[in-house]
Amino acid sequence: MKGQKVFAILLGASIVLSGCGGIEITIKEEGKSQELQETTKPVIQSDVVQGGEQVELTVNSKSEAQTEVNKVQEDTAQEIAVEKLKEEASYAVSETSAEQSIDYLKPTSSEINLRVAPSINARSVGILYQDDEAVYLHRKNFDPSDGRTWYQVSISDGSIGWVSSKVVKQSDGRYYEGNAYSTSKAQFVTVSVAHANMRDIPSINGSAVAVVDKGDQLEHWGGSVYDPSDGRTWYEVWTSSGKYGWISGKVITW
Repeated sequence: MKGQKVFAILLGASIVLSGCGGIEITIKEEGKSQELQETTKPVIQSDVVQGGEQVELTVNSKSEAQTEVNKVQEDTAQEIAVEKLKEEASYAVSETSAEQSIDYLKPTSSEINLRVAPSINARSVGILYQDDEAVYLHRKNFDPSDGRTWYQVSISDGSIGWVSSKVVKQSDGRYYEGNAYSTSKAQFVTVSVAHANMRDIPSINGSAVAVVDKGDQLEHWGGSVYDPSDGRTWYEVWTSSGKYGWISGKVITW
């Protein structure tokens, strides 16, 4: 009997489509009439926070509203990820008075890596053996991810790289066979595009550690790496605030 009643209600329902007002549904049940109107009125979503500010979104349906909310949440997550990368990346720090007096460094073990960037995960670009000496270029970075301090040096063949303070000590330079690298004057490069990434390694696949804008001047002390996989040359640079990274030669001018 209950099934027959439901069937009768369904048979008694009529649906009318209206062109601009949405979908109007009229349901008749046992002599009663109830009208339900579903329209496409804009839905305001104002409870999404992005970058510390409230963002108001106007969309045409609940599904579109949820799509916009998801997009903002994804963008916010990406911003947080970039900020985390910035916090974890190596950055320039000041020398101590003792470090300011150092001209040469040498390994404390049989051999150590000269790395392309101030990170234990950076690619090795050379080996220093126990009797080798390197010119200290008076650039010092700290990597908060593992607590290492890194010194930038030049070795006898002219290569420039980074060595960990854990594996070097001060030397007098008597065994250094190359020409002393002059650090009396830095070069500056200028960002030539609207926005550009500074990366943690000299590669387009490196993580962004800072974003620089057109016209920004970046300090450059000679470190560069050519990437044959895409033809880019990467330059080691510092911002005026001391942020360190690599930037593509495609986005700077001299």
